[in-house]
Amino acid sequence: MAGGRHQAANNSGGVLRYAALAVIAVVVVVAGIVVFQVVRGSGCSSTTAVSVDVDPALAPAVQQAVSAVPEEDRGCTDFQVTARESATTINALLHGLDGPQLWIPESARWVTKVNQAADVPVDIDTPSVASSPVVVAAVAGAVPNTRAWTDVLRTPGIRLGNPQASAVAEAPILAAAAEQQAAGTDPAAAEQAMVAAAQAQSMQLSADAETVSDGAARPEDILDSGKGPAVVTEQQVVQLGGGYQAAVPDTGTVMMDYPLVVTASSEARADAAERADDLASVLASDTGRKALTSHGFRVDGVPLPGGAGVGDVPALAISDPAAAEAALKKWNVLAVPVRSLVLFDVSGSMSYVADEQNSRMQLTQKAARIGESLFPDNTQLGVWAFSLNLDGPQRDYKELVPIERLDAQTGKGTQREAVGAAVDRLGGLVGGGTGLYDTISAAYRQVQSTYDPNAVNSVIVLTDGENEDPVSLTKQQLLQQLQEEADPARPVLIITIGITEDADEAVLKEISAATGGSSYLARDPADIPQVFAQAIAQRGK
Repeated sequence: MAGGRHQAANNSGGVLRYAALAVIAVVVVVAGIVVFQVVRGSGCSSTTAVSVDVDPALAPAVQQAVSAVPEEDRGCTDFQVTARESATTINALLHGLDGPQLWIPESARWVTKVNQAADVPVDIDTPSVASSPVVVAAVAGAVPNTRAWTDVLRTPGIRLGNPQASAVAEAPILAAAAEQQAAGTDPAAAEQAMVAAAQAQSMQLSADAETVSDGAARPEDILDSGKGPAVVTEQQVVQLGGGYQAAVPDTGTVMMDYPLVVTASSEARADAAERADDLASVLASDTGRKALTSHGFRVDGVPLPGGAGVGDVPALAISDPAAAEAALKKWNVLAVPVRSLVLFDVSGSMSYVADEQNSRMQLTQKAARIGESLFPDNTQLGVWAFSLNLDGPQRDYKELVPIERLDAQTGKGTQREAVGAAVDRLGGLVGGGTGLYDTISAAYRQVQSTYDPNAVNSVIVLTDGENEDPVSLTKQQLLQQLQEEADPARPVLIITIGITEDADEAVLKEISAATGGSSYLARDPADIPQVFAQAIAQRGK
């Protein structure tokens, strides 16, 4: 393990140094009575509380190690361990929501994600306090025989989880990319496997959302119910006990590395780094190592004792991080269901003649019908229209259809039929100016407040103009809001589609870029259907 100040938690020097303080007789004379009070000293006149967020699987082992080590051997520090999902910790760190001083996520990939968005980067103190290989698991006798991770992706019924919320769920995709890079083979084969698996996972995530109370069935839960195979960690399989088996493809696997990270504020960073060294020493001690292995984690990469787990397996290295990220983005485009609020500009300019037979609005309606037909039934769509004061004073937008799955029954028909009917009504709403900024602001907050972790959440804006509301947010205020309210754990993309050269292309690009979305422009009105279909197919990525 990487260093800092590492002192073994059970070293004899600490015991001898504080032995004299172990029992102190304090004699107090009260009303002629001699009272003996036994005070068991720790050798610390006081302790410093330090908050530590730890991946839920690892937290019990960390707590056990900390509790078993005397205060003086952990730097007189009271490590307050909280089991917390990494996505939740990221949200706290980026928005000042009572973030921890130290953090142990499941993977260093979470650290990279934080540092890509944070104003002040976090620091890795110890690259790995424990590890666990990602495996394919099932009930005994049902583990699929796979030579490579591309085979795993093709396995019927395999449960991967959501790569946007779990580093374990990312692992098969990264592993397949690493296999392709190492072999130098045509990436088309890996991509073909990914397409089929992604589409299957898309429907599975949607089914989970319908049957699980929090909408997020985890692979380890599926495995525990006997409905595998599932992609989990070796540690999770070991903790489940007998009746389950795990395997790793011949090519190797990705390791969860559990780094120890310093996340305290700038002014407290130096002291927190000292405390991180103390915690690393605790976990590197004999006491800490025993706690980690007893909970099914590897220490220093050594396979688990007693033949537990999958034994010695090669670690797959990602030689081209850019290609790995491209693979993840491709997966998200293919696998994760779409959840979008579509905003249609119904300002007066949308009535302008576009060609001999159609107005801009009529072409936009045709484009919307084509786009709607591209979405599968597990897509969630809603529709707003906007101009100026469309739904009363200072309310430029109006909800026509709330967000629902397209196959949901709503009123007399399905949501797909309701969306189509709303699109047909747009022509009758045309008139007035363009209230762009307030509409985008409200839509962004609406989608974020009702965020679905099992979908790509987005706002799609179709407009032929620029903001004309004199009392609305300014462009800078809108961009500032999008930046301040951005949440990597609950990302919402804004996809903008400009209609003709009248659209403010530069501003639309700025708005989309602020959320990681894309911007498109149909310079020729005749291109509106094609551009809209392109935007839908890419899902804003």
